[in-house]
Amino acid sequence: MSKIRLIVDFLANNESVPTNDPKDQTAIKKTVEESSFTELCRKQVAVPDAASDQAITLADATSEYLIIFVDQTVTIKLNGSGDALTLSPSSAGVKTPVFVQKGIITSLTVSNASGSTANLDVISVNV
Repeated sequence: MSKIRLIVDFLANNESVPTNDPKDQTAIKKTVEESSFTELCRKQVAVPDAASDQAITLADATSEYLIIFVDQTVTIKLNGSGDALTLSPSSAGVKTPVFVQKGIITSLTVSNASGSTANLDVISVNV
């Protein structure tokens, strides 16, 4: 199993509800250590309905991978592009891993027209 798949599976199965419980960070750190990740930064962001091009500050803009989980349909733009990518969860209200990008991401904006606040997990990973 690839390192990225391992961390996506872990987050999908253990982090479906936003939390700031310190035990979660300990579990993530243990998974990272066991899978040879050098760094993992997770940021939870609530994007209100009707938000347009809300800038998301990345925890580590030099990371090798960007993984995004969403619980509502949103659109994102990467690196100042005018092209929007639509990200949709498997079911509204259920946080789902929907985006993995390899490469340097210098900026991320999110728009939300779902009718509800969208909760995102934005995860930067260095392998």
